[in-house]
Formats: sequence, structure tokens, C-alpha cells
Amino acid sequence: MKNWFDSYSMLVKSTPFKIEKKHGVIIGFNVNIDKIIAVNPLIVSKITMSDIISKIELKKELPLYIENNIDFLSWLFHSIEFEKADEIVTNSKSLIDWIENTFDIKDIRIGGQAGIIANLYSRLGLKPVLLSLPVQTVELTNLLHQNILTVLKDDSGYSVDKISNIKNTVGKPISHYVFEFAKGTYDVGKHTIECKRDNRFILSYDEINTQLRFNEGFVDYCDNFISEYSLAIVSGFHLIHQKLNSFSSFYDIIEPVEKMFKKWKNLNPSLCLHLEIASTKDKELRKTIINNLFPVVDSIGLNEQELTSFIEVINPEIAQQMQESKDSVLVFKALYMILENYPNLRIHFHYFGYFLILSAPIEQEMTLIRKQGLLLSSLIAAIKATGTEITSLNQIQNVSLNITEEGLKSLEHLHEYLINQYPTDDNLYVNGFFNSPFFSLVGVPTIIVKNPKTTVGLGDHISSISIIYEIQ
Repeated sequence: MKNWFDSYSMLVKSTPFKIEKKHGVIIGFNVNIDKIIAVNPLIVSKITMSDIISKIELKKELPLYIENNIDFLSWLFHSIEFEKADEIVTNSKSLIDWIENTFDIKDIRIGGQAGIIANLYSRLGLKPVLLSLPVQTVELTNLLHQNILTVLKDDSGYSVDKISNIKNTVGKPISHYVFEFAKGTYDVGKHTIECKRDNRFILSYDEINTQLRFNEGFVDYCDNFISEYSLAIVSGFHLIHQKLNSFSSFYDIIEPVEKMFKKWKNLNPSLCLHLEIASTKDKELRKTIINNLFPVVDSIGLNEQELTSFIEVINPEIAQQMQESKDSVLVFKALYMILENYPNLRIHFHYFGYFLILSAPIEQEMTLIRKQGLLLSSLIAAIKATGTEITSLNQIQNVSLNITEEGLKSLEHLHEYLINQYPTDDNLYVNGFFNSPFFSLVGVPTIIVKNPKTTVGLGDHISSISIIYEIQ
């Protein structure tokens, strides 16, 4: 424990943790409005006192599309029961009206991985931060940092301007309802759910991002100026939904994006292209993302649930084991299977208790940089969990260094497995890295925050801080 406390302390007290502000960053594609709703056992008891509770079935097989409040509550309680950060879509206006009338919305903020990361980078002073906006409305832009740039398209071509200069336009609803559920004992009819972990369930009422929409001006601009950017972070593919679109296959939507990414890499080989993954229900969509995007990007970020669902495409047996246990050795085996199939990837795994980055072998200097980036991302996530807006990296100096014992045990358990399989002098548990002729693994135990005020966007903060620190 002491060596990790020292590692965190040295980072907090030093100055090298600063992020250079000269790196241009492109961010796309999902931006939306998050409406935050608190959920706890008392709130649930008030909702479920009606006859609606008798119609709810706590079952594992749930619809991929929500049409009514029965579907919605079944998904919500499923997430609470399994402590999972699920997300699913609806197009039902009557359901949204019911939710607005039934729950209290405690906060409205920018949402979508692209929107969250763009705000974070811009607040930290990175320039330029170019964001692909799916729609250009004041409702959205008022929630975005005013220094963020976007591409505007008109009859005469395109122009690049600050978010703050966008004029009001009319757009379709683009709201995601974020149900942040607290740990506790939930009584659901005859069932009792013991939830041991705070998490969130997201219901997306969003026709725009389900089409992975971005304007032509964005494509034209990037073709001409991609050489001025060192990092592109892309996300939102999980929202693509066949029921809300007319395409014959997911490839119809992803193929143009794949070609765009390949063109970017040809024009700027030094560009780092990071894909942030989210809860993706449709197995065929996961397969398309893996087959068409994994070979093109340089880096991916995902959590335990996302790893479980994506590894199902590659190895269903490991996926089944991970449904039952999130043992750190199982996690490594799943990550390594992805790496064996796609050795081009830097795979960032974030979990409650520890973070890992697995890649092809790297130099010792990069190993240490990668470790520092993970430590910094853990500190930033701790600040975010308290509900505090992050405006400066100096805020890490105020973080209480409560290092999770659970994370330390997970790293120790994983190290014992690795040292038997790949003998080396490295010690993942003590030093935070394990290099072998086949891979490099970096891992850190995380800071734990008691009674977190928010869980939304934690993974996005973790991945985006780690990758920007590393590429500088």
C-alpha cells in the first residue's frame, strides 16, 4: 500500500502532470443532453406501490428496444440487480412524458461521450478542440464550453467557428435520462434486490445519435486539416439502432466512417485514433464494430460490462465466465484475446478498483508514462465522482488518497497468475507494470470515493485523461 500512496503523492506534488495545450483534438460523434435522476430504495418504493409493479418481470431476457414503462422499469431493476451501467433507447413520447411526470430531474448537463470529453478538454485549456455536433441548437451549445470549435455547413461551403457563435436552429429531441441508482435494498413486488454498488442506467430518447449523424462540412474540413491534430477520440457507435433507421445492415452506417478513419490515418500517420466503447446491446452491431473499426483505430477504452459483451463475439465461453465473475485473471484473458486478434490496439480497461492498459510490447520509458497517465486519470475520476467540475489539473492536490484495498488485491491476484505464465522481474502489484516478450501491461489501484455524487462520465474522464497524457 505504501508504495502506491507514494506514487500518488509524488504525482500530486510534482509539476510534470500538466498536460500540454498545443495538441489539437478532434472529438465525435455523440453529443446530447443528459437529464440526471436520482434513484434509491425510497424513491422506488413510491413508484412501485401502484399496480404497475405486478406487471414487471425480473428476468435476464429483456427487449433491445423500450416501448413502455413496463419495459423501462424491467431494465432499470435489471441494472440495479446486477449493478450494471446499462444504456438502451426508446422512441416513445408517452414513456418520456410518464418519466418526466414520475421522477424528479435533479440536474441537466451535457451528455454523450463526445460532449463530455470535449467539455473536459476545453476547460483544461487544450486548443483547438474540434467537436462534431449532430445538431446545432442553442439548447445543446449552452451546455458546451464556449471555446470548443465546430464546423458549420452552408450553401457556400463550410466554416469553423466557436460553439458560442452558433445561432438557434430547430432540432429533434436529443435527451438521455440518466438514472443514478444508489446502493441499498430495493423491494420490487415480491422480490428483494441487494445492490452493493452505485451505478447508473441510461434511457436514450434520441433519433439523431442513433443515426451517427455528422455534417458534410466536418468531413471536408478534416480531409484538409487532419495533419494539424494529434488525437481523435470517437464514440457513439453503440447508439446505432436498426429499429430507428432504414438501413439494411449496420455496415451501411459504419462503412463510411471506416473509410474516413483510414483516410485520416493516410493523411496523418502520427494521428492517434481512440475509440471509446459504451454499452452495445445488439450483438451484430458489436461484431461490425469489431470487424471494421478495431483494425483501424489505435486505442480503445471500455469497462467490465463492455468487455464482457464484446468478448462474446470473439470467445463466448470467456464471456459466459465473465457474466458470473469479474475476476482480474479472467479480465486479463479477455483483454489478451482482443490483443491477439488486434495487436495494433492499446486497450484501456477501467473498473471499480483498478485500471489496466494492455498493448503490444512498449519501451520502459513509455511504460512509466502510461502508469503516470493512469494515476492522473484516477485522481481526476475521484474529483468527478464528488460532483465537482474539473477546470484545472491542480485540483488533484485536494484529493484524499484513499486507495482501494479491493483493487490492490485484484492486481496482486493477477500478478500471481502472470508471473507463473510469463516469468520476469517485473511486479504488477508493486510497481504497476508487467512487460513480457508478448505484451506490456500497466495497472494501478484506484482512489475510492465514499458516497459518490455522480457516476456519469467517469469512464470518459478516465480514458480521455490517460490518452491525452500519454500521446504528448
